Amino acid sequence: MESDALTAAVDKEITDAAQPYRKEEGELKRFDPYPWVLGILVALSRVAASGAVYYVDGPAHLKAIRSRVFVIQPPGYWLFNRLAGLFSNPAAGIHLMNWFFSVAGVVIFYYAARLLVSRNMATLGSALYAVIFYAWFSGGVHSTYASQLLFPILVFFFLLLHMKSPRAVYLVGASLAYGIGAGLRPSDGVFIGLMFLYYLLRHATAKQAVLSLGFATLVSLFWFLPTIACYRAIGLDNAYAHVRNVTTTVSILTSGVNYRSLANIGRFLVPLACAFWPLAWAIRRSLKRLGDQRVVLLWLWIIPGASFLILSYMSDAPYLNFLTPAILLLGMMGMDAAPPSWRVGILTLCIAWNLCFFLFFEPIPTRSVAIDAVNVFAGKYTAYGIRNHWQPNLSSLHDVNAPFQ
Repeated sequence: MESDALTAAVDKEITDAAQPYRKEEGELKRFDPYPWVLGILVALSRVAASGAVYYVDGPAHLKAIRSRVFVIQPPGYWLFNRLAGLFSNPAAGIHLMNWFFSVAGVVIFYYAARLLVSRNMATLGSALYAVIFYAWFSGGVHSTYASQLLFPILVFFFLLLHMKSPRAVYLVGASLAYGIGAGLRPSDGVFIGLMFLYYLLRHATAKQAVLSLGFATLVSLFWFLPTIACYRAIGLDNAYAHVRNVTTTVSILTSGVNYRSLANIGRFLVPLACAFWPLAWAIRRSLKRLGDQRVVLLWLWIIPGASFLILSYMSDAPYLNFLTPAILLLGMMGMDAAPPSWRVGILTLCIAWNLCFFLFFEPIPTRSVAIDAVNVFAGKYTAYGIRNHWQPNLSSLHDVNAPFQ
């Protein structure tokens, strides 16, 4: 009892100390130069980090574009490939798209954070969002991952605007962002769907909800129908077999606890811990704010996709892009009641760590599977990986009956 009383007293003292800094929460200037200057720096950093076509599906995307098939393995990515196909040089087109997604994502993240926390917190938080190592990596390779640095946070931003002023136009914006984002990476669209649906059922009028769902469906049909048509042309049965295979081979639910399923969990936890370890306590503390509907939305954004990735299939660290804004915003909200010096110090530490990890990481020579898990599950997604076209897996580094793929 004494311990609980002491904890409550400390929490109250910290909360009271932070009240002067909460008055800025929710205020948006007509024009704020900071996010746009940060966006320019992000653009320069992505251009500098970009490399030749090598990473995972990059060659497959270009082959699909040049053959006018526009789909690769499920979920196809028809919209992504079709947009890249509008460029005379599709490889350069993918780079330009990913640079735009990276820059716009950071700018929108800043404005979304301004609706949740103080300007100082939003400033540091958006700087951190700009340098998360696997997100930075996503902007420099030929893949769909960088798109999810923009569209999920754009959906959430429109929902926050609607929460402040319940105008239908904000839900139309959220629906458009949802439909386009889902088209670029359909699986991630499914993952954030629960958050979107919950918001419509809880906070929108019946008329607004029907309008929003109808518009999101219409936008989604624009890419879904061509995707199905392309798969029918190349054999839809093969697509179904691919989905069934990748979602069961390494799943702890279907294959039990073994090297493959543990490696799958490691591919989720290791890069996440590597990026956000200074914020772990703050993310946990956000659970105390579940009375805040904005916190509930963030957790609903995270839980479906995180559950699938942990329990079923996780391939690469940039899979985390779609839930990264939610994790970071929870951390920022979780520490919002802490003294300003704590908040600045923790976010600055996290910025410096991710910046140095991306720029200066080199593989650690070792015979340890645990250390090589860091090399492979996190270190692969750095400037070193792009420069050296480095795509190892643990089974190539350790002969343990080839359990890791």
